[in-house]
Amino acid sequence: MFLIDTNIWLELLLGQEKALQTNEMLQKIPLHNLVISDFALHSIGVILDRHKKHKEFNDFIEDIIIKGKTKLVTLSALQLQKVANLLETSGFDFDDAYQVITMQEYNLQLVSFDSDFAKQKIDSYTPQEAILHYITIINQ
Repeated sequence: MFLIDTNIWLELLLGQEKALQTNEMLQKIPLHNLVISDFALHSIGVILDRHKKHKEFNDFIEDIIIKGKTKLVTLSALQLQKVANLLETSGFDFDDAYQVITMQEYNLQLVSFDSDFAKQKIDSYTPQEAILHYITIINQ
């Protein structure tokens, strides 16, 4: 399963430069194979609120999580301590550290446009790479 980083969802929701890549991934990988962290969902809510896109946030929850069955995951207090420890030992900001620990704790593959993960030697896929990985898995 793939943990989809906040920036991937925002590309689509805000109609940004890489929105088509995100849309293609959502067309080719069933939503029930995707995961979103609660932190990413809350961050998306905050950003969409700043843009006065309340309906879009509601539609996102309905289409992606409720109907699409994208799994929503959270970290426990003990897992949050791992986030704090990672913040102390890495160059990650809180959002990235939260995603890394979520990926590790739930044994997920990270999909992100964020180059900070590669700098810290954390494997992640772009949406196109995730599509190729998914196709390889289902064809085995």
